[in-house]
Amino acid sequence: MEDKRKIPTLSTDNFVSESILKLDTAFAYFLTSEYSQSNMYQGTITSLKYILENNHGRESDITIAVNGALNDLLSNYFDKVDVFSQIKDNNLGISINVEDSEGRTHSLDRTLKLNDGKVNYYKELDYLLRK
Repeated sequence: MEDKRKIPTLSTDNFVSESILKLDTAFAYFLTSEYSQSNMYQGTITSLKYILENNHGRESDITIAVNGALNDLLSNYFDKVDVFSQIKDNNLGISINVEDSEGRTHSLDRTLKLNDGKVNYYKELDYLLRK
């Protein structure tokens, strides 16, 4: 049975429906979205930038917020979601495991270099956004 939970895009593809691409796309949107980018959905946009700005210097609060935000976001598209994040030496490590409607599991592990509360370097971002 086809999973009807798709991610809308602004590309010619219109929607992302393949599970691993949904995971990559949702994560890329989390990295690049602005909390206040929409008047209609103000306050409900999941944004890493917003989390980092509002929890500057409080590593445990950042990881709690990242875990919660990604869990909430990905639960819209997957049956099971497990998110773990930690900060060590100015690196934000994020590990995500999801299960789709067909019982297949997919994983994503990324490390983001932080500098003064902002993402300084993420080599795979360009790749994710070109999909």
